[in-house]
Amino acid sequence: MLWVAPQGLWLALMLAALQFLTCMLVVGNYALAVIFITALAITMASGGHAAESIAELLWARAIDTIIGCTIGIGVLLVTAPRAVAVPIPQELAAALDAAQELLKFAAAGDAVSPGAKRSRRNLQLSVVR
Repeated sequence: MLWVAPQGLWLALMLAALQFLTCMLVVGNYALAVIFITALAITMASGGHAAESIAELLWARAIDTIIGCTIGIGVLLVTAPRAVAVPIPQELAAALDAAQELLKFAAAGDAVSPGAKRSRRNLQLSVVR
């Protein structure tokens, strides 16, 4: 996008498309949305002008990202509790148990009973934690 250096309407359309993709993906798959967030930020930072050195611009953006990640990890290490309340293997076991419970309803073809709904909710909550 930086090589093309769109102007006017094309720049507006590109920003709108990147913003739309970011909004659609950010809740469901943040890792994929980051690609569009970065493209959006770089396009906006370039201001619609051709970059003199794309490599320098990308290098500066990488340094900004590294600094931001370092600060974020530092804050996490300082503010997070020293021990996790429930270890990861226990959370995985709980998710597998919830999936096994839901499979009983799925095998019976039951998707709407209160028990099936409760099982779906339990599985969703155990996976999201």
